[in-house]
Amino acid sequence: INTLEYKHLPNFDKEIKTINQFISNFNSLESSIQQRNNEYVIKELKTSDNILSDIEGKSLDVQQRKAVVIDEDNNLIIAGAGSGKTTTIAGKVKYLTERLNVDKSKILLISFTRKSADEMSDRIRNKMKIELPVKTFHKLGLDIIAESTNEKPSIFSLSAKEITE
Repeated sequence: INTLEYKHLPNFDKEIKTINQFISNFNSLESSIQQRNNEYVIKELKTSDNILSDIEGKSLDVQQRKAVVIDEDNNLIIAGAGSGKTTTIAGKVKYLTERLNVDKSKILLISFTRKSADEMSDRIRNKMKIELPVKTFHKLGLDIIAESTNEKPSIFSLSAKEITE
């Protein structure tokens, strides 16, 4: 746009300043969001210190604490064996229910194996006294099918002898 042809309009200088400010704000939007998010995490870590210092009798480390307080719709925890995944998830449950007052019926924990789902459920139920569903992906799928069709699907099973005949 050639601004010279509009320079004679009233409030032209003011409008140009407003437009330039908008462009500047828009161009720095991503970094502004990142800065605000970082400030939120730092503040929330301080505010939640007492909750995060007693998860199953343990104090979460910095990485675990950040995983707990960073507010996302979905959280995926990936780490090696014995690194504290279940403790971190338990911390997230405690943080959500105690600090953010999230209704525990709105929380679903999913694990890949029945063994890890059972362990997570036992630890959260027995050590933290919080009842909520912990399911495998397969159990969740089965429950969704059963709820949507009003009947639990049967699982077809053949013995090894029947398969070879």
